[in-house]
Amino acid sequence: WAEYEPVADEPPMAAAQAAFGANVKPLYHFAKAKRIVSIDCDFLQAEAGSLYYARGFSRGRRVTRKDDPMNRLYVAESGLTITGGMADHRLRLASSHMLAFAVQLAGAIDPSGPEFLRPFAEGLDIDRKWLAECAADLRGHRGECLVVAGAHLSPQVHAVVYGINEFLGNLGRTLDLVA
Repeated sequence: WAEYEPVADEPPMAAAQAAFGANVKPLYHFAKAKRIVSIDCDFLQAEAGSLYYARGFSRGRRVTRKDDPMNRLYVAESGLTITGGMADHRLRLASSHMLAFAVQLAGAIDPSGPEFLRPFAEGLDIDRKWLAECAADLRGHRGECLVVAGAHLSPQVHAVVYGINEFLGNLGRTLDLVA
């Protein structure tokens, strides 16, 4: 399809180009995700495709019977957003700390992960219990979870987020990459 946007979401596409060798754009399936982590990403209002994403997210929040499952949303953000207001677990961080947070999350999900990323996580002191519970919840829902990063964040943050989603088996399930 053809698409024109006066403001392009360049960092996610630049990271996808570097990670996957193709000029692709992420397409998130929030309706399929039982656990969601948003890294400074207001996908319910400010991101491209927010109406589609809000509909999908709300499907996971619809409970009609006592035993119906509901998705869970973890948010790390620099300022209160609509998405942060919907969060089950919210962590406030400066935008400049989002790369360190993403790397710490990746390390908590896979402690045997690449050592070369560890220096990027240094200097950030966050609630270890919050991080550990978030990582355990994601590991417990492999292929049924989703980690997203705000379009304004650096390609490095998006590359780490793509790596987390790949490790958790989300590509092709809750995350598609479209040309």
